[in-house]
Amino acid sequence: MQGSQTLVYLHNSTLKKGFGFDTSFFDAIDNFNETSVHSQEGLKEKDRIERLPGQTQVNFSQYGGYVTVDKSAGRALYYYFVEAQHSKDSFPLLLWLNGGIQFYT
Repeated sequence: MQGSQTLVYLHNSTLKKGFGFDTSFFDAIDNFNETSVHSQEGLKEKDRIERLPGQTQVNFSQYGGYVTVDKSAGRALYYYFVEAQHSKDSFPLLLWLNGGIQFYT
């Protein structure tokens, strides 16, 4: 199943009452080089967005900011994160990145 088809499947599964998320399409990545992990202290509250321009009051937390990919080259990815309103600990995290030579938005 290709990425766009997986997203459509995930979206459609949320529309069916009583149907949970099928996470069989996603693999957790647990390996990383610890030397490339930078301190995250204080970044969560720094990236918190109280309200976007034109946005009405919302019942969820939202965050936006940059994640450093290669500090020496000055490369970073922008992210926008919205917490689930209910069952935050049991919903999977979906990371969608756009950009690069082969990607079009």
